[in-house]
Amino acid sequence: MSGSPLLTRLYTLQSSSGLIALLREQPQWVDLVRAWALQQGPPLAPAEMALEQVVTELERPPAGLDDLPRRRALAERALALVSAATHPALWAQMKAELAGNLLFVPTGVADENIEAAIEHLQQALAVLAPQGAPELWARCQYNLGQAYTLRRRGDREENRLQALLHYERALPALVSPTAREVAVQARLAAAELHLRAHLVRHAPGPRRAEMLAARDHYRAALLLIDRAEAPEEWANIQATLGDIALQLGNKAAARAYFASALEVFTATDYPPAHAELAARQRQAQA
Repeated sequence: MSGSPLLTRLYTLQSSSGLIALLREQPQWVDLVRAWALQQGPPLAPAEMALEQVVTELERPPAGLDDLPRRRALAERALALVSAATHPALWAQMKAELAGNLLFVPTGVADENIEAAIEHLQQALAVLAPQGAPELWARCQYNLGQAYTLRRRGDREENRLQALLHYERALPALVSPTAREVAVQARLAAAELHLRAHLVRHAPGPRRAEMLAARDHYRAALLLIDRAEAPEEWANIQATLGDIALQLGNKAAARAYFASALEVFTATDYPPAHAELAARQRQAQA
């Protein structure tokens, strides 16, 4: 097939959609294309890829959970090719990729994965600045918060405080939709940690303080969420704020939050949720 019109066309294709269009145009080439593809051999393994190929692969979104082990191998390959001294931003990005993979892919020993993820994220943050790479900075801080939330080694309260610290550090970099999304996640995660702490506190003062801190995080998250784009998330936070207001004894605020949630969770579109919220609103009216 050397020098043929088919080979010329194949080497000029830019996407799989281009190949499909070509074969629709020239159906007699299907068998030839299949034979040509077999001659090219299997795709390169991550360990055989050049740095540019690795970065290109990681810029594509994961093809699914089954693709995540390959992405871990790609990140490890990149880290073998660069250093913090020569390519600090790329090195930190690969550290973050590897840490996220260790945290959220259930392979290996969970406790060891969490410790390794914490180390990778701390190393990444050591060469990053929030002004230079705000999205990556925010994501690393958020993932560190997640890691300390999941961590079972060490003191539980110290892990909780570390998680809250990193969630707070993820918040200032609100310069893009992606960074705002991370900030919302950080606010919600921090609020949940405060609510959990509220359940185990015994003295009234600390219990109320945890509840107020959770309320403040939920309120801040609402300011970053567009109701039109994420109506269910917006309404769920309104409902949670209603519950918090009810526990704090502020029934007027609780009714207002529940009413806002009911604007989304209508009886027509969300019958069970509507019924439950309506019951909670009646409780606030008692």
